[in-house]
Amino acid sequence: MSMCSMPASRHCSCPSPLEGSRSPGGTGPAARPVTPGRQDLTQPSALTVPGTGQDRHQVVSVVEDAGEIVVESEKTYRPHPLEVASSASGGIVVVTVSGAIDHASVGPLVQALDSGRLAGRSCVIVDMQHVSFMDSSGINAFLATHRDLTRAGGWLRLAGVPDSVRRTLRRVGVDAVIPCYPGLREALAA
Repeated sequence: MSMCSMPASRHCSCPSPLEGSRSPGGTGPAARPVTPGRQDLTQPSALTVPGTGQDRHQVVSVVEDAGEIVVESEKTYRPHPLEVASSASGGIVVVTVSGAIDHASVGPLVQALDSGRLAGRSCVIVDMQHVSFMDSSGINAFLATHRDLTRAGGWLRLAGVPDSVRRTLRRVGVDAVIPCYPGLREALAA
């Protein structure tokens, strides 16, 4: 169970449960009475990761203490597994990705973009229209692939990049290095 303070927007970004917050017997969440001056604001419910709709924490208790909202929760975040599919037409490989690209899930994407698996093809389009999130793990995979394909005389293009992911790419300047297209059709035609 973790405790955090969060704004009234009710979005929580606790990294992990705190140690030592079990009941005296160690079998469940610690009982925490609502003390005078605290008002129980809600029944147990789920919080979501902003922009993804994925459960992050199961709320055990939400109370207000001197104007500050305090949340007790159990971590339940389980991202959807990353799904990666590849197809080839002529000299172009299209890699279709669905789900969240992060440190824990990037493996299948790295494998699909591995030069050995591309069978000598040096032109790759990654269709990202169903990507819900991407962290630096995905950025690093794309930059390494771009470098390898460029050295082989080819290219990497990103297609259908969702706005939230595109903002991340723009912040770190990746969109200036790897071309991004509104959709797969435009990436194929470029």
